[in-house]
Amino acid sequence: MQNNHKLMAPVLTALALFVAACGSSPTATPRLPTAPATPPVGPTATPDQSPSPTSVPLSSPTGIAPTSVPTPAATSAPSSGACTNRYTFISDASVPDGSIIMAGQVFTKTWQVRNAGTCIWGEGYTISFVGGQAMTSLPSFAIPGTAPGATADLNVLMTAPSTPGIYEGFWVLKNPGGVALPPDLSVKIQVP
Repeated sequence: MQNNHKLMAPVLTALALFVAACGSSPTATPRLPTAPATPPVGPTATPDQSPSPTSVPLSSPTGIAPTSVPTPAATSAPSSGACTNRYTFISDASVPDGSIIMAGQVFTKTWQVRNAGTCIWGEGYTISFVGGQAMTSLPSFAIPGTAPGATADLNVLMTAPSTPGIYEGFWVLKNPGGVALPPDLSVKIQVP
């Protein structure tokens, strides 16, 4: 038995030296790259493509590989490219054509329309005077934010002319670039 101990001692010493040598070798244990301190900004969904996952490196003491996090989908445009601006006239919500308004009377003309396009109406969308009798000193008014498929009431504060007659004005919706969205909307009143 004592002879076995004498034979084992050199084998164990050699094994210990081998293990020690392997542990200190620069090629013995591959190290994973560490994550950067600030995660990079990933791609975002554009109107003409669906959202793609974005790699966001997570910092950890073990250097674990990055985790994939999906990017939220864009909501302001369809997948086919630029959105479209269209509307459908629904009704004269106030002051229907042919209404009798007294001379100098202040009134609010309201057209109800539906956003029939794919753009979200928001800042920069207006209803603007384009011809006839304006019956107001302001050439345009902001319209309320309106999602595609939703309805909006377009209000314009007006004053009836001071002389009797029939008066008609034409108004149009415009996008933020100033492009008119046909057809025109009209207001037609009679001052007795």
